[in-house]
Amino acid sequence: RGRRDANVAAVRLAALGPLPFAFLFPHATSVATSITWLALLSFFTGAGFGAGPASVQELVPAELRGRASAVYLFAVNLVGALGPYAVALVARAWFGEASAPALALVASGAGVLAALACLWGSAAYSRAVTNP
Repeated sequence: RGRRDANVAAVRLAALGPLPFAFLFPHATSVATSITWLALLSFFTGAGFGAGPASVQELVPAELRGRASAVYLFAVNLVGALGPYAVALVARAWFGEASAPALALVASGAGVLAALACLWGSAAYSRAVTNP
């Protein structure tokens, strides 16, 4: 049996999967532990990258797919570019230049926000896929 919102569910899992590793990676006490947490963080983070563009292709009519993909990629890159600035702002505002707790907070917060956005949009996505 399939799911109508499989792409959104995959992104939601990819957003929630790395949360513990996003918190643990900056606080690792050894290089081996740091690499392990980073590998798991990268695996779960990368798991959702295919589902977003696939969702755009599935929802948009064929004649608009190129433009819709361009807008999607522009938005994703714009939001992704804010990450380093967010870490720096959080570090300076709350942690006094300590980047490890700021990185953990920003990465975990972004994951929770992404999962909530997917949860919020999954019903609408299911309806749009069912009734093209």
